[in-house]
Amino acid sequence: MGAIKLFGKHTKSVVSIIAVFTAICAALIAWRARAAPRTDQWWALAALQVLEGPDEVWVFTRAEKHVRVPDRLASPNIRTLATRQVVVVLDRDGLRDSFECANAPSFNTHIGTVFDYRGQHYIYTGGSMASEARLFVWAGRRFQQLGEADAGKLMNTLGIRNVVRREIKGSLDRSSSRERWHRVFADNLPGDFDVSCAQVGIRIWRGGGSRQWTVLAAPIAHDPNWVATILRPE
Repeated sequence: MGAIKLFGKHTKSVVSIIAVFTAICAALIAWRARAAPRTDQWWALAALQVLEGPDEVWVFTRAEKHVRVPDRLASPNIRTLATRQVVVVLDRDGLRDSFECANAPSFNTHIGTVFDYRGQHYIYTGGSMASEARLFVWAGRRFQQLGEADAGKLMNTLGIRNVVRREIKGSLDRSSSRERWHRVFADNLPGDFDVSCAQVGIRIWRGGGSRQWTVLAAPIAHDPNWVATILRPE
């Protein structure tokens, strides 16, 4: 009864506090609505690796769909909504094959390194304190993870077992070179680029603007008889 009487005694103060709190919340919501930019979504080219062999070129691309969160209080205010990874095979006659690789390891060069060993393409991932080293082999239309025993045996053969991470990429690139394959380009968030694959005679470049971009390929010759679209925003 005492608590009820006490609450009744201060009813006006409680109502005033609630009213002030409600007004502040309404003002904050209105400020955020006025200050926030419109919701903005776009596809960005996030990573590109190019592996060139004697007769063909393999291009590993990664795109990410970003959204700008309309909220000044959100951090970060740009987030990734979706990703798309595509592997494209080119030869002197043009685009030969294209594969969607949604479940493949990331083509981000900080995560995955593409290389060739005895005519087969692989991706090496991890090997940092936060993740275990893994190997994936190209199996027809997708990458397939090697079992622990096979991966360990291949890492021993390549000399990358218990090797510091900064030296592993060099070892994998040397493995590719012995098979006459070369990783001629590898970059994250590439801007404008123009890659010449001299062995096969193919040029790869980025056309368009920052958001309406397209990754294209054509013969290096001045009068190309084909132009292939490798990747463009959806």
